[in-house]
Amino acid sequence: MAATKSINATVVAVVNTLIASLNAEVDAVAAQWTDGIPLLHPVKILPFWRPPQQLVMGASGPVVIVSSLGGRTLSDGALGWQEMAHMVEVTALVRTNDLYQAEAQAARYLEAIQEALVKHQQLDNSLRACVGVQLGRYGKSMVLSSPAKEFLGYNAGWEVTIRLEELM
Repeated sequence: MAATKSINATVVAVVNTLIASLNAEVDAVAAQWTDGIPLLHPVKILPFWRPPQQLVMGASGPVVIVSSLGGRTLSDGALGWQEMAHMVEVTALVRTNDLYQAEAQAARYLEAIQEALVKHQQLDNSLRACVGVQLGRYGKSMVLSSPAKEFLGYNAGWEVTIRLEELM
């Protein structure tokens, strides 16, 4: 039962960590480039279980979404504990009217998200017995254009594993 209780807690911990640290990492990544491509702070950082219209509707800039991908048991302790790996996906949706800018912004968001999570191995310190955070696979892809073709949407995301030691 402990595993199912901590699924939402891990998503919330990642959301809180990104709210506290992602803007600084976005600024640091943007400062490395002199090509004039803007890298805006996220206007929303939300867990996926919110209604979909709240995720991107009316967003005037990048939106970051954190969702659970499930998890697995890494080890069972004989005295009532287990080590769990909870997997979440952290996805940034960037929007622009230029494909080159969209690709560049997506790649830079991948770097900013990576830095924010790697530097905060205990996330927001709300998870008891958090062993650490490990980034796994990443990806980016064009996902949509507006009906009037005025902007492109581009997703960039990481699969993140959060390791916890939990009482059973």
